[in-house]
Amino acid sequence: MLGVLKEDMSMGCLKALVIASFTSLAAIAPAAAADLLLPPPPPIEPGYVPVEFSSGFYLRGDIGEGNPQIRNMTSTYLNDPGPGIADLGGTTSAQVLGDVGVGYQFNNYFRADITGEYRSDSKLVAQSSYTNIYCAIGTCYDGYTASLKTGLFLLNGYVDLGTWYNVTPYVGVGVGTAVNSLSNYTDTSFSTSGYGAAPGTATRAAFAYAAMAGFSYSLTRNFKLDFGYRYVDMGRISSNAIVCSSLPDCHYETQHFHLASNDIRLGLRYIFADPAPPPPAFPIVEKY
Repeated sequence: MLGVLKEDMSMGCLKALVIASFTSLAAIAPAAAADLLLPPPPPIEPGYVPVEFSSGFYLRGDIGEGNPQIRNMTSTYLNDPGPGIADLGGTTSAQVLGDVGVGYQFNNYFRADITGEYRSDSKLVAQSSYTNIYCAIGTCYDGYTASLKTGLFLLNGYVDLGTWYNVTPYVGVGVGTAVNSLSNYTDTSFSTSGYGAAPGTATRAAFAYAAMAGFSYSLTRNFKLDFGYRYVDMGRISSNAIVCSSLPDCHYETQHFHLASNDIRLGLRYIFADPAPPPPAFPIVEKY
């Protein structure tokens, strides 16, 4: 009788142990399955910052200094072929420039804008030599002076080359139109004491193109400070016909030059981008 009682107690303990084991496994199984279906995310490498995509319309304004250069001077005549004139070169004084524009930032790497620019007066000084019957020494030398002014309108495209510590280097190109004006044009002969002038202001439009490089600095999410260099070719410029005052005939000479400039600019861009989202009111704790 005692042996039967012991056997019943052993069987009861074994059943209780089996039931407790199955109950524990049932409780653990969902958690294990969740761990299998949702593995923890990989650790973020130190120093990694996700790239922020930015796009939108922007306004820009720039100021700077232009250093125009003239080259390839030629002359044409109204009445006859005239004397052969050799270009002896010329210089121009620096210009103050300012522009405004509107553009669009397509993504983190490409943007484009349209700009209108005003360039202040620059003094043009040039020289030439020629031979004709009025040159007592065989060769005459003329000097030319004028006031040069330019309006520049460009469509520009830029490639941003990445951002490091809020600094974004870029390169760009532009095409458009330059409106060049020459006024107060004078022609003084150093050999015959002759003097002439081109009355009025000569204004011509010409094809223009530009190449640019520089960098921008993010002051805020919306404001960018821009510093850059630009080479701009502003095409051919021409004077009005020169009328002589002390010589019997100066052939109504018209001067032509090619104009380019090396520019340094400092600008500001405002991007109409959405403000950054505010931080959450309460910290978010995720459990894996």
